[in-house]
Amino acid sequence: MPIQATTQHWRRILILSGITGAAFALTFLLASATIDWYRSQPRPWNTTAIRATFDSLDTEDASNALVFYYVLENMTHIDYEVADKSKVVLSGKLHSQNALGPEYEYATMNYPLFIPARKRIRIGVHIPFQYEDKCTEQIDDAAARRAEGSIAFVPDVPSETIESLARRIRSKFKACQDYEDEELVQVVTHKFPVYRDWLVVEERQKLRSQQMFSSNRLSTFVNKELPNLEGFVLFDRKNRVQINLPKGW
Repeated sequence: MPIQATTQHWRRILILSGITGAAFALTFLLASATIDWYRSQPRPWNTTAIRATFDSLDTEDASNALVFYYVLENMTHIDYEVADKSKVVLSGKLHSQNALGPEYEYATMNYPLFIPARKRIRIGVHIPFQYEDKCTEQIDDAAARRAEGSIAFVPDVPSETIESLARRIRSKFKACQDYEDEELVQVVTHKFPVYRDWLVVEERQKLRSQQMFSSNRLSTFVNKELPNLEGFVLFDRKNRVQINLPKGW
């Protein structure tokens, strides 16, 4: 083979090798850049690992502040744990704005939080909003002063309906206007059980238990005083877990 032809042959080989090497290098760089970009992106929030169900409303013994109880269920095969609140954001969910409220001392939980795999626990979300029952306060005050105490509700005949008893209480206490009949009678019979005995048998059977009364009355209070509160959301920034605590009151 002539020397010139051999030179051109090797030159083509070198050029093709260079192009191929450059292509591999470019592919490697693009792949590396893609991997680096992917790693730099935050992991998506896991919204299915922990499922929350609303349980009940209650108040703190000392402050009378509201407590929202939830049952948290670990849906995974791995234990879930939050040691403290340093990596947690707990916010109220606002209905009108479709947004989260500011994260500060508005809503708090007790830590550490530990949920074994496939298990359930009950937790409380505390907010510094005090439950006030003006109706009960007026009834208590009237009974204490005896100006319009317990005798104010005694019927002419020791037998009456829930509706008639509620009507007479409302006529004396304006703060009781917002109560439903059964709720209002529950307030009175909870404070003064004798009134339950004065109701006719059928009416007594309508009354719920004390626990149901407390829960229902707290629900009415929260819906009236905090109408924009749609629940809570907990963000565990360390584990990238989002726990939606829905409204159930």
